[in-house]
Amino acid sequence: MGEAKSRGSKGERFQQALEKFKPVSTKDLRQKLGLSENSSFLGYVIHLPESDEFLADFQDDDFLTLKKWAAIPDLALRYDDFHEAVKVLKAISTSTRETVLSVLWENDTHYFITTPD
Repeated sequence: MGEAKSRGSKGERFQQALEKFKPVSTKDLRQKLGLSENSSFLGYVIHLPESDEFLADFQDDDFLTLKKWAAIPDLALRYDDFHEAVKVLKAISTSTRETVLSVLWENDTHYFITTPD
């Protein structure tokens, strides 16, 4: 526990983790991950690894904050813009559930996710 405190507050550690993510072209990401050319980029998604769920709906205004989660990646909210996805990730992150920015791909047979780091 002392080690975590030496790295800063939870907010500071969260910000440090987000800073390591930088936008990368999907072509470069596909090559880095060794994905086949028939793997299609579908967008950035927000994933809850603990329950293997995906953010399916998000609304945030002065009166309401609404988050809906889906069990299948096909229903996930997809963000084409990396920075927009990070903005939503920051808005929904809590101390009780770890949320992860992932990239949703599809090939001829299935969907799969990767992390953009």
